[in-house]
Amino acid sequence: TRTVYATAEVLDPYNVTQPGDMPLAVGLFVEAQISGRIVDRAVQIPTDGLRAGNQVFVVKDGLLDVREVDVVYRNPQQAVLAGGLAGGERVVISAIRNPIPGMRLEVIGDRQTEGAADETLAD
Repeated sequence: TRTVYATAEVLDPYNVTQPGDMPLAVGLFVEAQISGRIVDRAVQIPTDGLRAGNQVFVVKDGLLDVREVDVVYRNPQQAVLAGGLAGGERVVISAIRNPIPGMRLEVIGDRQTEGAADETLAD
């Protein structure tokens, strides 16, 4: 619908500047332009991947790497990061008991993919 609901404060809602205009009454729809900032090279991850202290756990070469990230937006489903993570890196979204940087990790999807490749080769 391209409709965004927001709450805004209008300093002088009853000031009519153009002939034929109506005062801005409560509950009326308006057309507005809202300026935002552009974030270059932003990365979006599931919120489950964001840890306390704006950290993420990354699997790099089978090892745990702990990264500090710059969170620019967050909602219950996703977080948008402006720094600390590059696109394509693997973020850990499951719980890790006693995480230690450098500890060996196994990505479950990799194990399934390897098994499927072995079956294909065996045929």
